[in-house]
Amino acid sequence: HIRQSQSRLSDTAYLQSQPFSITHSSDLFIQSLKEDKGKLEVEKTEVNLILRNKFVQDISDLSKEKIELKEKVKELEQTRESERKQFEFDRRNLEKRKEEQERKLGQEKQGSE
Repeated sequence: HIRQSQSRLSDTAYLQSQPFSITHSSDLFIQSLKEDKGKLEVEKTEVNLILRNKFVQDISDLSKEKIELKEKVKELEQTRESERKQFEFDRRNLEKRKEEQERKLGQEKQGSE
């Protein structure tokens, strides 16, 4: 763009040195600036579309990731709950065994007395 602008400036200088009217050369320069503005607007629109598409894709990716994380949390909560139930079951069994052993010991003591 810098080279194009420099080249247009030198073209303008050349045109101004020619027998054209100053109005004609400035009209050409204004026309080239309008064309540049049009090209920049097209580029701006293209960049905005690219950024918008990227943003939409990022949102989509994050939504998928959020769903995956929710599923993982649910799995972990289920695992934790089943481990808690197993722990409670094992604890109750240990208490029952302990009570049975204490009862047996108590009966053995009574039997030996």
